[in-house]
Amino acid sequence: MLSVFLRKVFGLSESEENCMDAKSFALSIRRIRVDLCKSGVRNNEENYNSLMRIIDYLDVLQKSLAAEDLSLDDVGLTKDDLNSLRLRAISSAMQMALVILRRGDPRFAFYLNDMKEMGKDVGIILSADQILDFETKGYRATSELWLRHLRVGTFHSEKVIRQMKFSLNKAGLALEDIGTDESELEKLIQRNIQTEVNLFSQRKTTAL
Repeated sequence: MLSVFLRKVFGLSESEENCMDAKSFALSIRRIRVDLCKSGVRNNEENYNSLMRIIDYLDVLQKSLAAEDLSLDDVGLTKDDLNSLRLRAISSAMQMALVILRRGDPRFAFYLNDMKEMGKDVGIILSADQILDFETKGYRATSELWLRHLRVGTFHSEKVIRQMKFSLNKAGLALEDIGTDESELEKLIQRNIQTEVNLFSQRKTTAL
């Protein structure tokens, strides 16, 4: 049976997956080529995830073909073609990950891990300074995200503040660096507690 990656990458149903032949495999490769051409103009998280699924698919392609009694020749590919496609997908994914890491993202650890793993295949190793810079920007983005949660309203204000301060400490930043201070945090805690009390009272009244 063909790898489940086909369903994830191309949206095939399980019945379609079970009926794959050489022609269908060849079509999937053509779709990959088209997607890789488009990757440069769709620099977003959705496209990044699509590229990662393509890399996963290419990693298991030969085993998937063998399970169907097919070879690379049957779908018009050589090993060099396969390696070229895979390296192209990795290159595009790494470029996207770099854009995301440079601007700062709360999911920086996820992208950093991907970068390290993909880098092994193409001989690219992030320097300690690069990693530190990406982590600092990531922790700052995480702190700013926690602050937005606080300002919108949350029932776990004190826990969120602890998480926010932890991220700030990791980034070597102060509250003022993300546009807040202890005074605002205290006001947000009190507001959010009052909001929780009001909601509890409303529910109690409704239940009666």
